[in-house]
Amino acid sequence: MICLQAKEVASNNGLAEDMFAASGTWVKRFLHRHKMALRTRIRQGQTTPADPQEAAVQFRELVLRTMIEKQCTRLFNADQTGKFLFFVHAVKKNVLCANSN
Repeated sequence: MICLQAKEVASNNGLAEDMFAASGTWVKRFLHRHKMALRTRIRQGQTTPADPQEAAVQFRELVLRTMIEKQCTRLFNADQTGKFLFFVHAVKKNVLCANSN
């Protein structure tokens, strides 16, 4: 995903496809430079809430409130499997969405 996005940015900035490869080393250095890490999600120690339907409703309301507050125009969904990789910002700064303006 990072490689594809990086190649797209390079292409949009006039860099020829053969000039930028977004190699594994490049990704590793990019993640280190921006204090990010790839981690695998695990389910150890997680419990199901007593009322999962109510928890889902509350979570939906929280997401909608946050989208309105942050003026988000797009919302993305991610699959939650054991092999799904996600990014963790090492400085504990969470960004829920970005304005597309």
